[in-house]
Amino acid sequence: MQKKLLDTSGTESERGMRLLSLLFPADRMAEHPDPREYFPPVTESSSPENVGRQGAALGARAGISAWLGTVTRPTLLVVGDHDILSPPENSFFIGERIPSAWVVQVRGAGHRHMYQYPDELTAIVRTIFEQAR
Repeated sequence: MQKKLLDTSGTESERGMRLLSLLFPADRMAEHPDPREYFPPVTESSSPENVGRQGAALGARAGISAWLGTVTRPTLLVVGDHDILSPPENSFFIGERIPSAWVVQVRGAGHRHMYQYPDELTAIVRTIFEQAR
């Protein structure tokens, strides 16, 4: 997955479709093959050098679990059950370690669930904000 994320080969269109395949489940892509229907227009792209730096940063990052228990604010983690970039089990791991955290898993959603289910995400956020008051 990380190799696919950092792959800068091919045309701009091929790179874009490769990225979309990481952001959305395959069945969603098959049902909605034109990302212009649901994804904001892409106006900029990253150079291969920037993508390489992102890859290096991903490999060098330190874990955060040691300080999760120090988070004092209500925290909402929303994850799609088909998210391959941030697997759901990671969100549950984080949520178990943050006091007052809510973890919501969106059925059928990938990494960019906000574009798949914007109304549902709005309802989730509103509900959590109301509960946090």
